Amino acid sequence: RVEMDLPALPSPVVEREARKSRFPASLRGLPSNGRANPSGLRSVFTPSVAAATQAATPASVSIPRSSLVTKLNLAAEEATNTPFSRSRLSATLQEAQTSLLNTSALAPTPGPATLFQETEEPIADQYARVFADASVEEFDRADAYVDLLRRAISQRTSQLPREEKHRWTVAGDRFENMVQELQVLKAERNTWLLVGSVFKEAQAARDDMAASMQGLDVGGYESDRSIVARANMENTAARQRMLVASWLEEIAGLEHADLLPEVLYEASVGQGWQNTLDQLKRERRHAGSTLARGAPPLAAIDPDAPSRLGGPLDPKDAAGEAALLKKLFVLVRMGRLDRAKELCRNSGQSWRAATLDGHEHRHYENEHSDVEGFAHRDAWVTVAERMCRDAALDPHERALYGAICGYLDAVLPVSKTWEDGLWARYKALNVAAAEARLTAVRGGKLREFLAQALVEPADIFADLEKASDVSAFEPARVLQKLIILGDIAGAVARMAQWAADPALSSYLRLFCHLVVFFRRIVPDLDAEHVEAVIRAYSALLVQNNINTAVAPYTAQLRAEDQVEFHATFLRPIMATEQRRSLLASAAEAGLDTRAIGMRVVQMLFEEGRALATHAAEGLVLNSVDWLLFDSAHRLYAASFVNQFVKYCLQGFDSPKLELARKIFNKIPANSNELLDEQFDQGRLEHDPRGAIHEQKCLRVLLDSLEAFGAWERHIRVRPADGTDELEHWRTILERSTEFAAGKMINLLKYPGGWMVPLDKSIEEPSFYEMRCQFVPLLCEHLHYVYYEAGLYAESIGVADVVAERAEVLAIYRQLPARLQLLLERIRLSAMRNLELFGDALGVVEGTPA
Repeated sequence: RVEMDLPALPSPVVEREARKSRFPASLRGLPSNGRANPSGLRSVFTPSVAAATQAATPASVSIPRSSLVTKLNLAAEEATNTPFSRSRLSATLQEAQTSLLNTSALAPTPGPATLFQETEEPIADQYARVFADASVEEFDRADAYVDLLRRAISQRTSQLPREEKHRWTVAGDRFENMVQELQVLKAERNTWLLVGSVFKEAQAARDDMAASMQGLDVGGYESDRSIVARANMENTAARQRMLVASWLEEIAGLEHADLLPEVLYEASVGQGWQNTLDQLKRERRHAGSTLARGAPPLAAIDPDAPSRLGGPLDPKDAAGEAALLKKLFVLVRMGRLDRAKELCRNSGQSWRAATLDGHEHRHYENEHSDVEGFAHRDAWVTVAERMCRDAALDPHERALYGAICGYLDAVLPVSKTWEDGLWARYKALNVAAAEARLTAVRGGKLREFLAQALVEPADIFADLEKASDVSAFEPARVLQKLIILGDIAGAVARMAQWAADPALSSYLRLFCHLVVFFRRIVPDLDAEHVEAVIRAYSALLVQNNINTAVAPYTAQLRAEDQVEFHATFLRPIMATEQRRSLLASAAEAGLDTRAIGMRVVQMLFEEGRALATHAAEGLVLNSVDWLLFDSAHRLYAASFVNQFVKYCLQGFDSPKLELARKIFNKIPANSNELLDEQFDQGRLEHDPRGAIHEQKCLRVLLDSLEAFGAWERHIRVRPADGTDELEHWRTILERSTEFAAGKMINLLKYPGGWMVPLDKSIEEPSFYEMRCQFVPLLCEHLHYVYYEAGLYAESIGVADVVAERAEVLAIYRQLPARLQLLLERIRLSAMRNLELFGDALGVVEGTPA
């Protein structure tokens, strides 16, 4: 016997792909691989898959004692596919132990001092990628969720301290937090396994029903197995009951994944009750001599000897027997009756392996074929019932046979968890339903303990909640109950209620993906409930800085809510590359990025509207980037820039003019050419020429205001007379006056009229307002520049500019007060020019008198 400390194996990856297109043969009661599957349950663990899991684990994931795990899995695979070789197994185990001892110094059992470290892409991002993949069918998407959860559970399990003595190395409550996170992941995995079982495989069962029913009739006579199979296939409730039991066994297999290597490990134990047998032989050899000592042994060694003769087993054998019975029950709980029988045979108890076959229904193809099943099944059930009632037997032995024959009261005492209790009740219900069908066809009376097990699923859960602690009301288990009972609307309503509870935020990922899954396959679900959950999960992603995963979930909201929700999410993002990446993700998710970008800009504009601080100015300035990432949105960018520049120009102060200039500089130089090209190619909904014309007019206005501002600042700092700086100041003033006046004249004489629509038959209200506000202002500024510079004749000539431009004169006709003001100032210029040059009209050239 090789003594070693068997480590806990990571959760194996079950080959769900293998059952995507088939309905478990066990649910039809048909032979599988040439043999009957008496357990009526699918396999949940295959060593080859576990080995493949180890190979697929990223190299960066540290799994302590992985060499031992791998060798045990390889040994399990060999034992499954080839005749059992004890010497080969012993050699493999010995090699594994040696490898473990050699590597223990390099890879000790860890006692992590930090929370789980992600060694691959965060699980939220993996979820989002699967969620957003439109090429994946809904049921395949559920399988993908299960696979990524298995990987995450395996990774986190490897980071937990494996022994109680190492828990102190995890500071404070972090160990409990790590365990809680792991439990949530397992609950999430179990729920998706249930969803796949109830929805996908039930559909597969309906599709395959016709093929499954072929060959069940034998010359007008049906065997017991055929009767049960037909009942299961014709009854939807029966199929679902079997699927629930199968699901519970699958998750038990994942929780007890380390038990299979122990089954192989027991192969080296040898003959059962070896110590008792040795003692009996010793007593017989030395009967009557002083060498005989101790309590009198059993007079015989046979399966019934302890109960028949009332003698004890050797203490070591008694302890081994109790451990063996517990393992057998756990294997049956996992749905691995085949492994339980193998363990019996490898432990020297082939007789017990035979007793585990007694429940099989009889079946034969024709009168010449071999009969399968147990001919004296009724007698076996009677004996099993008697054993379940015998309080003197080991509790796990009673539970072992109780689970197989449907005696619920024998299984409940060893059912420690909510899942165990649910499995015990569903297992008994399935057995009782099969027996009730046989009784109805063959005649007879259903046994009392089976009749008591025939209850409705709702009653099972009510009884389970009474018998369980608060664990029955954990969110995942409540959801599992509602899914099993078919109350999908109730499940969605519960999740919407829980989504508002911060204490349940760890379940939001499960809630969000479930409600979307249900909405796609179940009609008429409450849209408000669904969106409440999606919003809560998206907010959690933002809170945890997992921004790249938000867009696919926003796309699940109603169209009218998508823009506002996603714009609110994007508003705080400031880094240019991150903005570009998130907007690209939104486009991939099918969101209206143009509307989202416009809304983000609007939010930022409103937030920085006061422009009282430099930070607020930067906020507004950076907002323009949202509209420049995609060239297809360049027209909307131009329209927004025009609107914002008009806002900046309202105050006439230098900071706002500077901000307007910076915003103009954000627009790429080739924007106008790009817009014309897009319009010619038919890629724009609207003619861009109006926006281009408006932008050019605004640039001319900004040039004029900036030039006037620079001139005004210069004229206010005139040096004192008689200083050397005065002449230099006058030179700069002359140039500044010429430059500012030229800019303003360019505006007043703008080709086609400044801010006059290209289509003059349609007046734009905003254009008209701009003309009314700035044309008189620029005329007054132009006069002021000339007047203060001593160019009185030029200041008088402003009247000619107004009279020559019909659009300018038209504005003054609408604003007589402003016209009166301008004429009054021109009159002052004329008087000053008359005083200096003797010319009131400014037509005579000369120098002051």
